Amino acid sequence: MPRVEIWSASYGGGHDAVAKALAEAVAGALPGADVEVVDFMAVALPELKRLTERIYVLWTRYLPATYTWFYERTRPGQADEPGSLLRRGLRRVGAGRVARRLRATRPGLVFATHAVAAGVVSRVSARLRPPIPVVAAVTDHTVHAEWLHPDVALYLAPDDDTARGLVARGLAPLKVAATGMPVRQAFHEARAAAGRGELRRRLGLDAERPALLFMAGADATAPGLLSFARELAREADEAGWQAVFVAGRDERFRARLARAVAEAGGARARVLGYVERIWDWMGAVDLVVTKPGGVTTSEAVALGTPLVVYGRPVGQERDNVAFLLRHGLARHALRARDVGWILRRSAGSADEEAKGAPEGVAAGLTASHAAGHAAGWAAGLTASHAGGLTAGPAAGGVEG
Repeated sequence: MPRVEIWSASYGGGHDAVAKALAEAVAGALPGADVEVVDFMAVALPELKRLTERIYVLWTRYLPATYTWFYERTRPGQADEPGSLLRRGLRRVGAGRVARRLRATRPGLVFATHAVAAGVVSRVSARLRPPIPVVAAVTDHTVHAEWLHPDVALYLAPDDDTARGLVARGLAPLKVAATGMPVRQAFHEARAAAGRGELRRRLGLDAERPALLFMAGADATAPGLLSFARELAREADEAGWQAVFVAGRDERFRARLARAVAEAGGARARVLGYVERIWDWMGAVDLVVTKPGGVTTSEAVALGTPLVVYGRPVGQERDNVAFLLRHGLARHALRARDVGWILRRSAGSADEEAKGAPEGVAAGLTASHAAGHAAGWAAGLTASHAGGLTAGPAAGGVEG
């Protein structure tokens, strides 16, 4: 029975979401396979896992400018360079524990959906006998030095721009596959299976009024989030829209968000916590308003729901916003009243003012085969050595 491990990290929700999409696709492509999602920090540094996750949340929420400065400061680098002291050090985080686990579980293939996990796991795996090939799935529309690791066998890029950027950083073209962002199949099927009207009925939404979905992100880290949400509730109410606010995993933040929405007089607003079947809500509404995470925005595009990204982007989000705007996939609203302008100008829905993705671009970004390509590499893999895995024509290897 083949074993496939997918190593992720819970810094934001995107890495885990892609890991779930890959696990779902691999299990479908390899019936009987032993597929497991592994939390990198729980293996490498379990004693620091919760602390580092909390530091990430507080850093991006309260000191976003310093996070962006650090991200840009560490961005430069080429694949064939030894890398900075930080890059070299991060590739060794918890390496002994990672090696012990891989020796015990002996997967035939490993995916990594976080940059640090990709570096550590690929370095360790290349030194095992026989070596284990590692595939890195890039989860933002960005090229950053922390993703560049000499022992990664194959990169899954979320779009053509990112794929070309990785090659420009020195990766061999046949090691980069522009597959699109892996998202769970439910995002492609939710609206097709039930239709928007049926989804609204199930979720208790008014079928006669347009609806928007505001997403705070898994950890609600966007700067100025509560004030934006408060004003958005007011704008939606004045425009005659019903609004659903999703707070994410932090229950204390959900309570604060509920108070902010109530203060704004959002008579048609609902506030939810973490939602597992978020694809139902995203498929039921006329507009998704979200922070510019690479995965969440790709999920909205997969559903064909018009998209607005809000606020001042931080770190990798700046590249995501640039990508979305460049390809006409979303609009960017710095203030809630910018969203209100869209709501008031649209007649019954947001389709006219916040247009859905151009068909060809959307297909390339989130085509339902994106996760399937990854599963295909697992199904066809002969894991004699990590260097034997290269991107073939089906996955769209990048020309040099």
